[in-house]
Parts: sequence; structure tokens; C-alpha cells
Amino acid sequence: MKSLHIIDEKNSGNLYSFYREIGFKSGFQQGEHSSARYIMDNAKSWPSYILGGGKMVRSSLLEIFELMKAGKLPHLWIRPVNDDPDFEEFAGEHGIRKINFWRGMNLERDKAFNLLAPVDNIVFEEVKTPEDLKDWLKVVNAEIMTHRELGINTFMNILHDPAFRFFRISNGKKTLSTLLAHQRKTETGIYMVSTQLNERGKGLGRWITTSAIDYFIARNCRNFVLHATPLGYPVYLKLGFVECCEYGIFWLLGKK
Repeated sequence: MKSLHIIDEKNSGNLYSFYREIGFKSGFQQGEHSSARYIMDNAKSWPSYILGGGKMVRSSLLEIFELMKAGKLPHLWIRPVNDDPDFEEFAGEHGIRKINFWRGMNLERDKAFNLLAPVDNIVFEEVKTPEDLKDWLKVVNAEIMTHRELGINTFMNILHDPAFRFFRISNGKKTLSTLLAHQRKTETGIYMVSTQLNERGKGLGRWITTSAIDYFIARNCRNFVLHATPLGYPVYLKLGFVECCEYGIFWLLGKK
């Protein structure tokens, strides 16, 4: 039986690498304060996050909080909740509130799902052209982003990067569902799974996820990680993913 420490390293390592690699390709400022890494886009676009950090002495946390309030560090912080059980209460006393959470989940699999398309006249395909990427991004912005749309340039910077793969389900022309995969070391991360609102309930999210996993299994990948919202969590459990950790998304009150 594998230790939770090893599983968590794969999960958090892929998550942080995903953001750092996108930030690096886009030329965003990156650095470290105490034990926390951060990505900072001066235009305040995605991804601007503080990542991880583990258990810190309170004086270091106070320094980070002050830098967040001064606009010198991002106002969003993603960190495993079990790194420091008292962090949420302490952060809340200083205007840093947990606004969401993700469940880190892992899957080890060497056999393809080979699921049939849930509806007729749809295809699973890799996104390779700027035109298809624009259509892919329309769905992501409509279904995932709530306050600010993501710009095309950030994704153009990684469209042909071998560590990233863009997938979609389409009806031959129009994007219905999206997924972005990130390969790091031995594991593949599943990100940005979204489906158009009027296409939900048909099994497209399940199909695009299993089809992407099949794509990588055919290329000798065996370890998969993702970070599930409450909506997606039951779907991933049924596919065999196992929960290994939980991440809190903390936000500096009043920042946009």
C-alpha cells in the first residue's frame, strides 16, 4: 500500500507545476516567500496564486498577509488544509477567508475505459489550432470562470507545449465539453473539465475524462491526478479515483 505522503506529493506537485509552467510560459513574475511559492501577473489575470507553503510560524504568515494587502502578492492562496489545521481560523482573523475547496484525487490504471459516446454525432478530439482553441476557451469562460474571462494568449503559449494537451468534445464544429491535461514526471493531471450548460446531464464530462485517460494509457501513462469540485466529486469516485487530500482556496476579502 502506497503512503499518503507519496500520493499527496504527486497530486500537489502536479497542481503547482500546472500553474507554475503556465505562468513561466506567459512571463509572469514568480518567486517564493518563506516556504510558499507564488505566481503574480501584474494585470491580475489568471493564474495569480500563492501555492502551498506548509505549516509556517505566525510571524511569517503575518508578513505574507501584509504583502497580500499591499498588492505585492496574489490575493488568492491554494493550500492543502491538512498542512496546518489552524491556518483557516488564523487567516480569517486577518481578512483571509476560505471561499472554496477541492478534493485531491488519484487514479492508478493501466486498462482503457473504452466507453461509447453517450450521444450520437459527437467526437472526442485534440485541440491543435488557434481557431479551435478559441472555441474551447469560450466554453471554459462561460462554464468555469465566474468573475473574469481568461485571455487567449495564456493558452496560446502552451498550445504546442508537449507537457500540455487540450481536448474537447464537439459535434464536428462546435465545442461542447473541454479538458486540459498536464504531464509531470510520472503522473498526468486532469484540469478544466467543463460542459456547456445546455449539454449537461448527458454524460459528456464522464466521456471526455475517460477518453483523455485512455489517450494517455495508450502512451504508457498509468498515474492520474485531479482536483475535484463538489459537483464533479461523485463522478470521479465512480471512475475509480481515490481521495487523498483537500485543498482550501483562500481569498483576501475585498479584492477582485
